[in-house]
Amino acid sequence: MNTADSRFVREFFVGPDPYRMYVQEWAGLDDAADRPPLVLIHGGSHSGVMWTTEPGGAPGWARRLAARGWRCFVVDWPGSGRSGCAPDDLPDLTIGHVAAAHAALVQETGPAFLIGHSIGAAVAYKVAEADTGAVLAIAALASAPLPNGGTAVQTVPAADPDRPVRSNRAVVEQRLASGDRFPKDALDSYFASLVPYGPRLRNGALGVGRPDEKDDFRIHNVDAVARLPVLFVTVDDDRVSPASASVRTAEALGAHFVSLDRDWGLPGFGHMFPIETGNGDILDRVEAWLLAQVRDG
Repeated sequence: MNTADSRFVREFFVGPDPYRMYVQEWAGLDDAADRPPLVLIHGGSHSGVMWTTEPGGAPGWARRLAARGWRCFVVDWPGSGRSGCAPDDLPDLTIGHVAAAHAALVQETGPAFLIGHSIGAAVAYKVAEADTGAVLAIAALASAPLPNGGTAVQTVPAADPDRPVRSNRAVVEQRLASGDRFPKDALDSYFASLVPYGPRLRNGALGVGRPDEKDDFRIHNVDAVARLPVLFVTVDDDRVSPASASVRTAEALGAHFVSLDRDWGLPGFGHMFPIETGNGDILDRVEAWLLAQVRDG
């Protein structure tokens, strides 16, 4: 892989006010014209930085995939990172608003493959359930659990519904940076990259808070998602999305379930496996799956 073969193309905004979304486009010097675009969707507390630059400074998945011929679109959710929104609007931001901004993006890019991490995977399902033909396949990485599969009981309290959710370093170390392969020497850089995000999104993803917050993540048109190829990749020791909840969510969506530990023989990863040491083996397998969808599509 030569990341010199990838290039930053442009940056722009999509979606309706007050929840507009920042987007970067990355491409290779020699794009494969027969491949759909890729939209890479981050999870809670993160921004598109997780897909462009690893904590230690190495190129992230978007730049590496672009170097392999994919046209990649990297987002910052509405209300997060470079997208932002007025402080008074943040408490009302729902996963539906985030999905609407992504739907606006794929209207511009054309039908796309979506790669979503954590809550980003749930966003991908929400875009797909609209059944517009804009989503061709989903790679769900360490997916947030869904009410469809019975959200796991969490031991964390609900976030204040009127304030942005900010990362606590001790919690980050316990839940996000707990994997054996997490680059502990780059923890300071990683923690500095984390951004505040909407409390309703956090509460809905963890299945805490008000009933309406918990139900925000429910997929109502399951058939639309189940008709798509969905690769559901998880780890056995995920401190954010427990393995038992992951299995139930994958079953509810009819997804192809993969355990990095047991199915791919790649132990030691945690919730943040796309940025952890040795993630290239995972990227290769996810890309092979995407290429299979191109061939079969």
